[in-house]
Amino acid sequence: MSRRQCLGLAGSLALSSLVKTAPAEEQRLFFGLNWSPYMDGQSPERSGRIGEAQIRARLNIVRTYTTWIRTYGVGAGLEKVGEVAHEMGLKAAIGVWLGRSAEANAAQIEAGIACARAGHADMLVVGSETLLRGDLKTPELCDYLAQTKRGVPKGIPVTTGDGYAQVSGNGELAEKIDLYFYNDYSYWSGMSVEQAITRMDEHYEDLKNQAGDKPVWISEHGWPTAGEAVGKAEATPENAAAYLSAFFRWSAEKRVNGFLFEAFDEQWKSAGEGERGSHWGVWQSDGKIKDNYAALVSGRP
Repeated sequence: MSRRQCLGLAGSLALSSLVKTAPAEEQRLFFGLNWSPYMDGQSPERSGRIGEAQIRARLNIVRTYTTWIRTYGVGAGLEKVGEVAHEMGLKAAIGVWLGRSAEANAAQIEAGIACARAGHADMLVVGSETLLRGDLKTPELCDYLAQTKRGVPKGIPVTTGDGYAQVSGNGELAEKIDLYFYNDYSYWSGMSVEQAITRMDEHYEDLKNQAGDKPVWISEHGWPTAGEAVGKAEATPENAAAYLSAFFRWSAEKRVNGFLFEAFDEQWKSAGEGERGSHWGVWQSDGKIKDNYAALVSGRP
């Protein structure tokens, strides 16, 4: 399979700077990767500050494979990610983590705005699955989005990442986001790998019909390489490779911009999701490409 081109962005001229197609020799396999720097024994809750050297090392592994990286929070060292990513020629969708603590949310919003004002963010993603988890209601999330948009420089898009069901039909949210940014996991819905792309296509077309002139991007999608099954969705290396190959074909044909979940296996996620939680990466936690993805990543069929 040839490397995917950075496909054009349909939508308003105000957002045209989100994607700029690189020269042909710089085309990269992934449009975007969801990325975290945590290694075995580390997690957002117990790692303290992540050093810049570790951030550089982990970004350096993925830098030639993706155009965008997306993070999930700022602070504790993560405020350096956008700056380092830009040095490496990557675009940065900087995540602002929101939960139930108004005080913590305010600190994240402030840090995200500072990152954008410093020129280290190409987009701010305010909240990740806050509606799906029930941490916030739509009016509360919209207030945070409005606050962020008032603080960032002109031309920096602001959105949130949430589930398809939480985004679809949510007119109040649609008014506050600059682009639709939604998660779509056929695995978590118990779909077989053969049915996965059909389901994704239905969701994508539905949101395109709702979005008007706003772009529609997939904020998270993927398939684990090990762990528990969900209905007909079996977490195996073979299924994960088949899913990704099918996604590449579909997204190239439909000109879909999507962020794969995720760059690296993260050991700490098994506590909340079982074994499958630590097996979503294209790369193992030690930075080695998984065998089932080696052919795809090297450009072979």
